Amino acid sequence: MRTRRALPALLITLLLTVAACGSVTGTRSPNVAASVEGNEIAVSQVETQFEALSDIPQFAADLEAQEGFTEQVEAVLLSLLIQREIFASGAAELGVDVDTDAVEEQMAAQTGGIEDDDEMREVLAAQGISPEFLRLQTELQVYQQEIGDVLASERDGVGDAELEAAYDEMYAGTPSARHILLESEEDAEEVMDRLEDGEDFGELAVEESTDPSAQDNEGELGPISEGQFDPDFTEAVYEADEGEVVGPVETQFGFHVIERLEPPPLDEVEDEIREAAEADAESFAVTSWVTEQLEGTEVVVNPRFGSWNAEQGAVEPGDPLDQPNELDR
Repeated sequence: MRTRRALPALLITLLLTVAACGSVTGTRSPNVAASVEGNEIAVSQVETQFEALSDIPQFAADLEAQEGFTEQVEAVLLSLLIQREIFASGAAELGVDVDTDAVEEQMAAQTGGIEDDDEMREVLAAQGISPEFLRLQTELQVYQQEIGDVLASERDGVGDAELEAAYDEMYAGTPSARHILLESEEDAEEVMDRLEDGEDFGELAVEESTDPSAQDNEGELGPISEGQFDPDFTEAVYEADEGEVVGPVETQFGFHVIERLEPPPLDEVEDEIREAAEADAESFAVTSWVTEQLEGTEVVVNPRFGSWNAEQGAVEPGDPLDQPNELDR
């Protein structure tokens, strides 16, 4: 299964993580919240989403306590509704049509297959969202997936140069290692002696390591990135030569015997590298497509909600008294 990176964070943002913005003070409230290439989004669509969220206790408390929170939330909701319109139009040009069944299937996967509406609403409320918001979010995610499939099918695949670049990015300068974790320094010293006497590292890891994963991977940890492991462990790996065994290295987990491994030959990890490179290429293609759609679509926003920032794909709350309402012209 391919791994896809998420689209820009706004597309799947949760309401309670919205950064503080200036409040909207205008009172004009025509029926149209926004127009996307002439297709209107009704104010009632924003209100329906907002009212569903208002039933969530924490959300209601935030409305009461935070000045400007209503305007922030309305801007986010309208942003997602606008994005859905933009996605639907652009996807149609690619021959992509997201049907209800696909959305329902993904929603079921995200909610653990809950079928009872009241139970689903209660479970989602604990996460600060409503079923209506989840559906809107899920529609955008399904568009991403289906558009990604189309764009991927139009590619010729990962070439040799891309494959080698991906291999270098994953392994060049990032050493791989395996380890045996022991409870005491004496135990680690004994394992070091046994390795010097010619015993197999993997077999000793299975036999002696207190790391449960060693039973399956013989102590192999893969590439060791900076900040991924205990600093003392990482330093020992980076300072060792390829093929060198070092230790005992003490960390909060115990005492480690570590072997820095030589990077695997490309042909041994080609499938893994190719899959990662294809996922990265697809992610880049989808992100580029989204940017093009957001910046190339005419969007007019009712100043009650703010103004449209095409670069961010977002409605930015602002003062409606300072802006003409182009929707009324």
